[in-house]
Parts: sequence; structure tokens; C-alpha cells
Amino acid sequence: MLPSPESSALALRAWGGVGGGRALLIFVVPPPLAPPHKGEGNAPGNPEPSMAQVEVSHVSKVHISAQGEPLLALHDVSFQVEKNEFFSIVGPSGCGKTTLLNLLAGFEQPTRGDLRVNGQAITRPGW
Repeated sequence: MLPSPESSALALRAWGGVGGGRALLIFVVPPPLAPPHKGEGNAPGNPEPSMAQVEVSHVSKVHISAQGEPLLALHDVSFQVEKNEFFSIVGPSGCGKTTLLNLLAGFEQPTRGDLRVNGQAITRPGW
């Protein structure tokens, strides 16, 4: 059983996937609270601009089978991972975990949606 967001720092940030009960879950753990080093961080009156390190926005991916049939691998997945956060992708076989990782690595392009790292679109491997 997974811990609930109320009982731990683990937070369900997004879900997606395809039908048939195959849900793709993305859990994000925020960084521990620590005081910023001198001259760093969000000092009062000097806020840092907020930009997600990784942003997945309304991403869908359709593969074409050998018989020419469309296979929905991901459907409308959205989440953000901020600086110093840890995230994991959880789900049963066939829910789209590897497809999402291939998209984030730039090995594949989404059928629909947008993937970004540090505000830059992922268009190829090696971003």
C-alpha cells in the first residue's frame, strides 16, 4: 500500500494513462526544508523566479501497430517537477511508464502535448 499524501511528504502530483484500469501515477517528493546559504534562496523582498525543472503538459502518445491500428500509450498526462524534487513513475505493465521515459529522454516525440526541461522543449536526445 502506498502512503497517502496526508501521512508523508509523498505527494501524488499527476495521473494519466489509458483505459482498462491501467493508471500511470507520478509521485513527487519535495526537497527537505533547509535554510538557504548566505546570498542564495528566497530572501524577503528578493524572490527567485519560479520555473519547473521538468514540465509535462497534456502529453499523449499514440503508437501504430504492425497491423496499422492505433495504440494509445499515454493520454493527457501533465505534471511538473521543481528544482531539487524527486519523482517516480509507478504503474502496472502496459500503462505507459517506458513511453513517458522515452519522451522525457527525447527518443520519441509526443503525439500531442509539450515536454520541457528548464523551460526548453525536449526535441531530441541530449537536451
